[in-house]
Amino acid sequence: MKRELTYHHIGIPTEIPREDEVYLEQYKMFVSGFETSRLGVEWIRFEEDAPFPDLVKTVPHVAFVVDDLEKAIADQEILIYPNSPSEGVTVAFIVENGAPIEFLEFDGPEFEVWPGSAVEDFLYQNDPRRFSGQSARSGGHQVSSRILNGRTEPSS
Repeated sequence: MKRELTYHHIGIPTEIPREDEVYLEQYKMFVSGFETSRLGVEWIRFEEDAPFPDLVKTVPHVAFVVDDLEKAIADQEILIYPNSPSEGVTVAFIVENGAPIEFLEFDGPEFEVWPGSAVEDFLYQNDPRRFSGQSARSGGHQVSSRILNGRTEPSS
């Protein structure tokens, strides 16, 4: 049975600092590009001791929005267990054919969780519920998981 997936972004690890990057202290990483790329290209620069599996820190990942995160990761090799990096969204990573794949499940419409990005403009331009606002992508992150044996697992 094929699962329904909606493309969200591609995360590309880099070691090169970018002018517009935002530092996420709790994750020990810098992100840039997502808010301005209508196709969701996100650059990610990790500090050496960032709390992520090496596969996420070294190999680009593709991210998809799913309606049911638990169903999407069922019977998959889980790389990062479900967690909420910011209010209104839950994410998890699996390994598919040797590559990291991210799934995102939003509590409501994405433009209400992360308003103001170029991707949001592109995907939701005709949605009558859409509102304008500043991007919340880089704010409000809460660490709700821990690292164990190279994989992120939910906190107790």
